[in-house]
Amino acid sequence: MMTLSQIVKRTTRPRLEAARYVKLIRIKKGRDLDGTAFIAAQTYSTHTWSPSLHSWIRNRNSPKYISVVKFLDRKLHCQVSCSCGDFTFRFETALNKRGAAEIEYSNGEDPVMTNPTLRPQACKHIVRLYLSIRDQIE
Repeated sequence: MMTLSQIVKRTTRPRLEAARYVKLIRIKKGRDLDGTAFIAAQTYSTHTWSPSLHSWIRNRNSPKYISVVKFLDRKLHCQVSCSCGDFTFRFETALNKRGAAEIEYSNGEDPVMTNPTLRPQACKHIVRLYLSIRDQIE
């Protein structure tokens, strides 16, 4: 099990920096029927990285994703989820092996090409969600 801050601390600098271009809309906070606290939001990126230009460029038609953090106990161990490809194909299985995610979007196979060491990290959408609640949970 991992806390949200532990997951974010393991996240690479480029993803942490990319989170500044993520917008949160339709934020919902609450408790499940079993009393477990959660925060969920629809997320999207305002800019994308252009490798050819080596800079961020405005993204006009960004897809929207569902990003969720579910807190499991008073120590703030959590399970995270995001419908973006980065989370699905890099981090969902790695986090699942540590009890910090359920297999929801991927097929559960190890990401041998995109995350062969199974390093638990967060996508930029989860990082942005964390930044929006960091002061309330720390």
